Amino acid sequence: ALADEAGLSRQALSAIVHGRAAASTTTRRKLQNAAQAFQAASELDEASILDVANAMIADKIITLRELARQIDQDPSNLSKVLAGKKGASKTLLRALADFVILFEQPG
Repeated sequence: ALADEAGLSRQALSAIVHGRAAASTTTRRKLQNAAQAFQAASELDEASILDVANAMIADKIITLRELARQIDQDPSNLSKVLAGKKGASKTLLRALADFVILFEQPG
């Protein structure tokens, strides 16, 4: 997951971690950003993630359909999860957390 988040292959990340390859400045920055995103995501609990997503929709920052498209999820399923009619999968929560984190970053 860290490799994917940083845009690296698992083999490249393994080589860097085990000292078989050096990381360029750009790669180190990508890994640092990915690690920060993981840390921020782990600090968000399920209720917080869903609350932020619901608030973004209620405040007309994004539509439900656009949010679903952005996180590559079915709009109907997302609607049910946000309404509390269905439980959220780990995949859905991770996608929402990633979106919230990226959305809240300045710039």
